[in-house]
Amino acid sequence: MTMLKRDDLVKSLAAVDAGLSARDIIEQSSCYVFQGGRIWTFNDDVACSAGLPSAMEEMECAVPAVELRSLLTKLDDENIDVSLGDGKSIAEGQLVLKTKKRRAGLRVQMRIALPVGEISLPDTWKKIPDGLLEAVETVQGCASKDASMFVLSCLRFTPGGIEACDNYQAIRYRMKTGLEEPVLVKRVELVKITKLDVEEWSVADSWFHFRNAAGLVASCRRWNERYPNLTPFFDVEGQETSLPKSLIEAANKAEVFVDSKDLAGLVVDLNSSRLLLRGEGPLGWYEERQKTDYAGEPLRFRVAPRLLREVCSRSEQCVIGHDKLCVHGDRFVYVSCLAIGEEED
Repeated sequence: MTMLKRDDLVKSLAAVDAGLSARDIIEQSSCYVFQGGRIWTFNDDVACSAGLPSAMEEMECAVPAVELRSLLTKLDDENIDVSLGDGKSIAEGQLVLKTKKRRAGLRVQMRIALPVGEISLPDTWKKIPDGLLEAVETVQGCASKDASMFVLSCLRFTPGGIEACDNYQAIRYRMKTGLEEPVLVKRVELVKITKLDVEEWSVADSWFHFRNAAGLVASCRRWNERYPNLTPFFDVEGQETSLPKSLIEAANKAEVFVDSKDLAGLVVDLNSSRLLLRGEGPLGWYEERQKTDYAGEPLRFRVAPRLLREVCSRSEQCVIGHDKLCVHGDRFVYVSCLAIGEEED
């Protein structure tokens, strides 16, 4: 029997949730695995591990994640006793949790099948460059959410920056990353990891590892697919105009209704008399009209709320070509394909 603070266990489990899957994509990928003094999760794309509370370091088993979290929520006592009992067969046991008035047993698997052994934790780490996580938040809005275009659902890290494209918009963010070669990772998995207060990273042949100050290690799979050359996409000639900074506040309001999964959730219509911004999602919509000095043909483009804020805050000037809008900021260049013609009412 082992006593510990319930909140300590809850925090340790929550730290590795990014590696869980809702179902067993691979065996035990919907479980917390206790092994080697650490909690592991692994969904075949992301692996996470963090230290077990010291009172549980000797435990080794695979515990159903949803059931354990739910049970800990209901056992709301400050301290709990945790023990790993032998089941009626070698393959099964029980994780027994006790408080002063309550007891519960959760069936666990004593055999560890989750293939965490294929992920070697690195010995050397480098500090993540200042501003890089914020750059990821900006760039990821241009990656595709269409799984059928796999390579465009990734972010590409290079020694000189980060880039992304979804076939109708693209961004290249310039900064020294300290990497020696390009690294391609899935947007959706990387975004999970950047929310874990990571401070260090390390690149291996098959994995891109991240670590935070609490000792959590999150690793996302590195892909070797050929990424398209985006340089010609950024070659835009045309009329110079400006995007008003007032769009920043308009984007903030419209974002309330934009589905978080819709990476290009705002529509901007522009003609010679006014600019119209609209954001719409399952629960409602918001639109705002503003005056503009634009003198070209009516046009429309789509953009993520965060990216529009970044574009407007870092650069007022843009170039509108025959079929593209291009904005050069202090550290990035952004291009969106345009729909030329009358805007909708």
